[in-house]
Amino acid sequence: PRTLSLEAVDIGQGDALLMRVPGGDATLIDTGLTPYSARRLARVLSRRGVREPLHLVVTHPHGDHAGGWSTLARLRPLASTAIAATAGGPEDWEPYVPRELAARATPLVRGAAWNRGGAAFSVRWPPVPLGLPDPNMVSAVLRVRWRDRELWLMGDALQIQERDLLDLGEPGAGPFHRLLKVGHHGSRRASDPAWIAALRPVVAVIPAGRHNRFEHPHPETLEALAAAGLPAPWITGPCAGVRVAAVPGGWAMETGDGGTMVPIDGYQPE
Repeated sequence: PRTLSLEAVDIGQGDALLMRVPGGDATLIDTGLTPYSARRLARVLSRRGVREPLHLVVTHPHGDHAGGWSTLARLRPLASTAIAATAGGPEDWEPYVPRELAARATPLVRGAAWNRGGAAFSVRWPPVPLGLPDPNMVSAVLRVRWRDRELWLMGDALQIQERDLLDLGEPGAGPFHRLLKVGHHGSRRASDPAWIAALRPVVAVIPAGRHNRFEHPHPETLEALAAAGLPAPWITGPCAGVRVAAVPGGWAMETGDGGTMVPIDGYQPE
């Protein structure tokens, strides 16, 4: 790839994000809900010409993020697998994958960091392995920095976790063109207005299935994003997937329904 890109694959109501960077391995964050999601991801990887090693991060033990993991591991070699650290360890993942698959994965807590092709990945949540009643509360939150870009991939983190991140000094200052992968599919339980105001993203992406039964994204979240001055977020279902690429001066967006690249944040196409 010639530039950093993040693709929110349309796999229905769930998360599956493909990140690529020049000179580095590819990273897949979450696998969607079902074996169908995994097969869809395998086709996308093939269509995109992903020949570099592929690393998997699964943000938390919920079916709409982990449901395709086992099938994907069978269909595609994975260079590494990492998961959010939970108090229950591999047992917490048993509803979705065999225990031995989860046992081989690297648990992630705040401070874990690695580099791929000049992109610096850092885990910002959870702070320690947590045992909480809602798995969304232990969802891994990733920050990715590449040149003057910063991406916040919120998994299914809720407002309480966003306020905890603020208490921990996040997101910090910096001359970054920020992208936000909105937490919890744009539900009213995520996207605290104080977090959005502190983050000041210039573009937001929401993985949510078309006509999903939860009615994600909720109006409250869309209002919070609009109040922060963001343009309308990009939603995977209605767009048939969304691909974001770093371009000089900002971001460019491409939709899976045949939409052309749309400039964001000052970028002007030649």
